[in-house]
Amino acid sequence: YNANVPTMRTIDRDFESRGTRCAGTLYLPDGLERPPAIVLAHGFGAERAWGLPAFAERFVQAGFAAFLFDYRGFGDSDGEPRRVVAPRKHRQDIRAAVEHVRHFDEIDAERLVLWGTSLGGGHALTIAAHDASFSALIAHVPHVDAVASLVALGEPAHALRLMAAGVRDIFHAATLREPYYIDNVGHPGDLAMLNTEDSYEGMLSLLSPGEPFDNRCAARIALTFSFYRPVVHAAKIRTPTLIVAAVQDSLIPIEAVRKTATRIADCKLVELDCPHFAPYTGEWFERSISAQLSFLRERLGG
Repeated sequence: YNANVPTMRTIDRDFESRGTRCAGTLYLPDGLERPPAIVLAHGFGAERAWGLPAFAERFVQAGFAAFLFDYRGFGDSDGEPRRVVAPRKHRQDIRAAVEHVRHFDEIDAERLVLWGTSLGGGHALTIAAHDASFSALIAHVPHVDAVASLVALGEPAHALRLMAAGVRDIFHAATLREPYYIDNVGHPGDLAMLNTEDSYEGMLSLLSPGEPFDNRCAARIALTFSFYRPVVHAAKIRTPTLIVAAVQDSLIPIEAVRKTATRIADCKLVELDCPHFAPYTGEWFERSISAQLSFLRERLGG
């Protein structure tokens, strides 16, 4: 037992984004008055329960509050149709979560950190380019450039299959039917949005034992994802930024992340020699969270 480590409590704090209820949970360190708060955004087709509580718990142990939430149509949040990956709507949800947290009496709204992982990391970078109100920004193995990712994957046949599925899903939407779903993650050769060697097992590693795994996403994202390039906004970011990158990332080329980091005025880049999903668990998680806590103490004190 370490008397210097705060104990933790969680409080359900749902909120509305564009009229739809989003499920949120506030993690609080006991005995600390108005700690800084970190708003965490999850990745592609994921849910807040998939890997993010481990980060929240470590932030709380270090004296920060943390807020986890599900995007509309995902996890415990309301919203129909379900599991539609939509970067613009996800960013709306993140902004709504941030405004929600700013009004919590338990936290210091003047010391607010924006945190995003994978696709959520791309959302965080994009939001920070147009909102300088955050005390710090952490982008964890972030999506930075869909074009670079597609070029690195080099699978035109797979891309064409995804586009065909996307067109089919658009017809479903136009005729008011349920989305045409494909797998969110799969194995090489599978018709899935993420189908590199480590994608399927990597995503499973984020789930607690026995936790339901809804491995679907509406195929329409395949038609628009190639236009999502947070790197083009990076030069506008004025917030102190930490990027934690995976050198062996099969989904996000390390060179694209390095390029993004060089465009941000105040950015620290930490490179971990591991695949995309490794920094969520085990030794690589410890290295990642250590770098994040060091950055937060440097920028916010504590």
